[in-house]
Amino acid sequence: MNTAVTEKLIKKMIAIGGNRWQAHGRDRVYFDSQLIAKVLELSNSKTRQIGSCKFYYDVTAGEFCQLYAVITHGVHDRTIGGNIRWVVAIQELLAVTEVE
Repeated sequence: MNTAVTEKLIKKMIAIGGNRWQAHGRDRVYFDSQLIAKVLELSNSKTRQIGSCKFYYDVTAGEFCQLYAVITHGVHDRTIGGNIRWVVAIQELLAVTEVE
């Protein structure tokens, strides 16, 4: 993906509520669980269930990811593509979002 296209995509992600984070050689746009719950039309109880997950777009890799906090072992499990429903919902929202 070329730089201009990537920057436009990042602007769209921020416009819909994403937060860009760049550090330690990583470049990501995070989406909070409230935004994910909204695009998936989840109930309050389902929203609480996803509260410990991190949803993000890895700018460097060009892919959506999801990070689960595994409480019992204190480690994280990174899933490429994550739950496909949230990825599709975010992509649909991005498709109708206009930025300059």
